[in-house]
Amino acid sequence: MKILFIGNSATYCNDMPLILEALINANQKSAKVDSVTRGGGRLCENLSDGDKKNAELKELLSVNEYDVLFLQEHGIHGIRNVQGFIDSAGELIPLVGAKRVILYVPCARKEGNEVLTRCGWTNADMVRLANRSYERVAEIYNAEVSSAATCFKKILDVIPDAPLYAEDIAHPSYIGSCVISLVHYRTLFGEAPSDLSALNVESELLEKMLPIIYG
Repeated sequence: MKILFIGNSATYCNDMPLILEALINANQKSAKVDSVTRGGGRLCENLSDGDKKNAELKELLSVNEYDVLFLQEHGIHGIRNVQGFIDSAGELIPLVGAKRVILYVPCARKEGNEVLTRCGWTNADMVRLANRSYERVAEIYNAEVSSAATCFKKILDVIPDAPLYAEDIAHPSYIGSCVISLVHYRTLFGEAPSDLSALNVESELLEKMLPIIYG
């Protein structure tokens, strides 16, 4: 299985695509995962001729046929400019030509983050708004949705001190990126992985979170 991620720091943080690749391969399901990402980037930026990431994307597409495309839009842009998200997805999906398209909803900002304050949102508001935006795009393009935002909220509702976020309370911690890989694994295969050895996470914490992730 060949998988391509297009997104920003919510994707590349902690090398999440490589965590997912290792998790898949540890469970006897062969995968090769590539990614095209830029910090703070919007999907539309990957469509500009002459742009470095556009060239990187075209180079990957010249030598690979992808089975799965994951698209991850900028957190605020994806909520406030849904039409822009729709338009970008509408160009990228046929360009990549993958058999499956999965829209990856990144984790919402944690309470206390300045973006929430500036936008007048709670964490729950951002989760709801992001999911609504991604679900709208998914409906248009017959895509699937893999929501880390929903999963993080479910875990924190049960385990408020779960260390899912980095210090900026915007990006995932390493453990948070492992959780995201578990969410994507279920989206891809419809089941939980039996072998978690690829995740360098304390087993007791995983045991607490797994029933929430897959519940």
